[in-house]
Amino acid sequence: MQLLKEQDFKALVDNHPRAIMLSTPDARIAYVNRMFHSVTGYQPEEVLGRAPSVLSSGLHSPEFYQAMWESLNDSGRWEGLIWNRRKSGENYPQWLTIYPIEYNGQRLFAGVFMDVGEVTAGDERLASLAYYDPLTELPNRSLFQEFLKARVSQRKPGSHCFAVLYIDLDFFKSVNDLHGHDCGDRVLQQAAACVQSVLRKGDVIARLSGDELAAIDGAAGQTDPEGP
Repeated sequence: MQLLKEQDFKALVDNHPRAIMLSTPDARIAYVNRMFHSVTGYQPEEVLGRAPSVLSSGLHSPEFYQAMWESLNDSGRWEGLIWNRRKSGENYPQWLTIYPIEYNGQRLFAGVFMDVGEVTAGDERLASLAYYDPLTELPNRSLFQEFLKARVSQRKPGSHCFAVLYIDLDFFKSVNDLHGHDCGDRVLQQAAACVQSVLRKGDVIARLSGDELAAIDGAAGQTDPEGP
């Protein structure tokens, strides 16, 4: 069987329906396909040769990336939900799979991902619900705690403080009792959208429980942690 030629490889990768990024072991982007631009907003020439962490949202703690590398070293694969940042500055959730490949005698890491915030069906979307509140489509308590841990770890001594906003909706139980849970669900959705509309890009809002929302000032999330 004839070996796969370089132009065949590029054609295969470029026409893949998901974004693909190949990076070297020393954390430099070596190749991206067409869908990469559609998802991230970056043109190839803007990221080639740079560290993959150029895409980082700054919302994950160093322990998150350490666990990612441990999984790659132990099992040769990592898969899960990660929040990254587009060129526009918008944070978005992506379902990312990372695994090593050999190409032209060189060891590379392939990152294959999709924006699960725009997906309405599929295994990735279902899996991501472990980190999401399905009603408001906001991060849930577990993911909020991860973001808060990252925010604390990024704060340097003597730097500016950051804000955590806690919102508890008064009389929400009365809305459910008087008008039904469907009405209560709509109130929650509208409240979440209202809070989200006044936040800045990079800020984080989550639904902690029934009528509790919380937000984190994400201004200091503009860091460059070394993710794969």
